[in-house]
Amino acid sequence: MALKSIKSVIDGSFSEEAVKSRPERKKTGFKRLDSVLGGGISPGLIVLGASPGLGKSTFALQLAENIAADGTEVLCFSLEMTAESIAAKFISRRVFKDVKASLAPEELSDRKAMLRRCVTAEGLFSPDASGKLSDRWELVESAKKEIDGGGIYVIEDADTAEKICETVRRFAESRRGNPPFVIVDYLQILRPDGESLRRRLSDRQVVESNLEKMVEIARSGIPVLLISSLNRSSYATNSLQMDAFKETGGIEYSADVLLGLKFTGNGAEKVDVTAEKNRFPRDVEIVVLKQRYGASGGAVRFNYYAEFDCFEEYSEPRREKREEPSAEPAKSRLPEPKKPQPRADRHSKDRLYIINTKVANEIRKRLAPPGQLCETVVSGRNEEPIVTRYRLSEELSCFDCDVADAVYTLYISGKDSFTLPQLMRALSGDSRQTATEQKKNELRESVERLRRAQIEIDCSEYAAARELIADENISGALLNASLQPDGSYKFAEGVHPMPLCSYSEMTRRIISFPKILLNAESESGKKLSDTAETLKIKRYLIRRLEVLRNTSSSASNMRIRCIPLPRSRDRGMLSEIGADRERYSSEAVWNAKCRDIAQTVGEILGYYVRIGYIEGFSEKDGVFTVKGKIADPFEL
Repeated sequence: MALKSIKSVIDGSFSEEAVKSRPERKKTGFKRLDSVLGGGISPGLIVLGASPGLGKSTFALQLAENIAADGTEVLCFSLEMTAESIAAKFISRRVFKDVKASLAPEELSDRKAMLRRCVTAEGLFSPDASGKLSDRWELVESAKKEIDGGGIYVIEDADTAEKICETVRRFAESRRGNPPFVIVDYLQILRPDGESLRRRLSDRQVVESNLEKMVEIARSGIPVLLISSLNRSSYATNSLQMDAFKETGGIEYSADVLLGLKFTGNGAEKVDVTAEKNRFPRDVEIVVLKQRYGASGGAVRFNYYAEFDCFEEYSEPRREKREEPSAEPAKSRLPEPKKPQPRADRHSKDRLYIINTKVANEIRKRLAPPGQLCETVVSGRNEEPIVTRYRLSEELSCFDCDVADAVYTLYISGKDSFTLPQLMRALSGDSRQTATEQKKNELRESVERLRRAQIEIDCSEYAAARELIADENISGALLNASLQPDGSYKFAEGVHPMPLCSYSEMTRRIISFPKILLNAESESGKKLSDTAETLKIKRYLIRRLEVLRNTSSSASNMRIRCIPLPRSRDRGMLSEIGADRERYSSEAVWNAKCRDIAQTVGEILGYYVRIGYIEGFSEKDGVFTVKGKIADPFEL
């Protein structure tokens, strides 16, 4: 029996040198989880429990990948999955992350579209995987190069606690003071040591015996993540307590940290497991049921993309701080122009607008550095150059510009105020369009940027050349509208609420078009989804085609490039829709994104052919050529 006095422990374990020499916590790769765990995972026994199918093994493997990436070797004792199955999960997750980085937030909720873009672990084992995944094999090869799994070791044949202990001990000795991170998947299927024990012991005794050996490993200064199943009675509830851990009450006493994985929400109410599992992504959370040297009760919420073996910490939609407009609204110094009058025909109620000045298009392409005085030539052909100077206070995206066009459409229609659902319908051209909370948040953020951003336009040369009676400058907030208590926005009274649009009216660079051009359908008659990216592509094509139609009555020949132009700052459509190579993790992901864009362009142009807007088009290597005459869209 070893006797230790508290004095000797205090002197030996809590000197400055001893404290400094303690091993650093292992970062999990999830910031909030690290925070509730006091900075990460410490040496000791961590038990993770969940009902079947919630992703506890997948979560453990993602921790393994994150921890190994930080320089710690990982031993994964897998009693259910082979090394090949685990590797397939790694590839599926990496491809998903690469593809996800190229998509708008609303595109991530489309399960079918994501299955077409990504790969699943199951799909990689399909007998004809190379054929089914031929268009995505480049992504798989890129993912394989990105995954650094050299520090992760899978042990498939250690089916008893004794074998696990011996393997860990030898490995730790060979590393001379650099202990590994150990995962055991999972406790309840570990076999007893020896045939005689197998016959003598009950299931509960086997689990308790194996648990004691896991504690021995952890007490030697090695972090051990032990996966455990739960009692069947807890499967259909959304309440997770320590007594839910299966077979033995020893788990709650032996564990240094006890974690539970469950669907997000509180209470013991019954859970529709099928409905929850059909969510994409699934809404789950890790609950800290016990933490020996820290606070318990914390929870971390995750999005779980089960098809792609990927957990991501949930983040609330970002909300900009709303600044109320000043009592004295910023005024445009240009006299109030007359609103364009829609043609009095059956299409007038469907008329939408796009601002098409060079200033607006440079803002779309992000060629206007915030705060910098910019110059652009606005004169037509065979005319003396006319320079317009402008300054923008902050950078805007193509989506922000599309939102500004939609706001202008509502203003021109005679509205004094607008709501976010109305704005969504004006943006998409679909009167049946509903605005989800996610879309509302995106629109709200964009509107707030427009309210916050200031613009100054020196149009004195243009006014003088055209002999217009106007002040030299137009300035103010891009959107002069006040936020109302009900969440709507009210246009400023007595002044033009959108200076950039006021300038566009003066220069007569405004495109009008009917809603039918935005309501593109696939060849099968299914409406194309109105993601932010698809809307940007539609509006880009409409602007290009309408400019061409109004500048020439002869046959058109317009080229649309869905591939980057080499050595060019202006990449045409890619620039305008915000597709930047820098946003993508690899060349393979970037090429896949360009192919997605090209497919969307082809579907939209095919729709325009079917409704008679254009006569035809051809495509070669991501470059589209529109041929023939372009019809007046209001005549369709």
